[in-house]
Amino acid sequence: MTVADGKVAEREIDKLNVEKAEMNARIQTLEAERAKQEAGKAMSEAERAQRTAAAEAERAAKAKAESDKLMKELANLKAQQTERGIVLTIGTSCLPPARRICRRTRTRAWPPLPNF
Repeated sequence: MTVADGKVAEREIDKLNVEKAEMNARIQTLEAERAKQEAGKAMSEAERAQRTAAAEAERAAKAKAESDKLMKELANLKAQQTERGIVLTIGTSCLPPARRICRRTRTRAWPPLPNF
């Protein structure tokens, strides 16, 4: 092997080392891009889960409010024993306004009341 052949071989080795460094840089760039895409997917999934959790919390709050309202109405309908008998309070949500009852009942008899 001559000195010229050694220099050519060194140049080829340097060239291969540069190509290897470029390939390593390209691999690192691709890995970084893939990690960025995965992080973006994870962020969108987290945001979607957060929106779902917020919607569920809102629905639960509405259900709780409705339950509280119904429990209050039920408490208002409880029968109370008095010295004159059982008193049952019926709220306005159960019956139409009095004027409508009176108009309808002018021409016909009142319906019979239930026995307790």
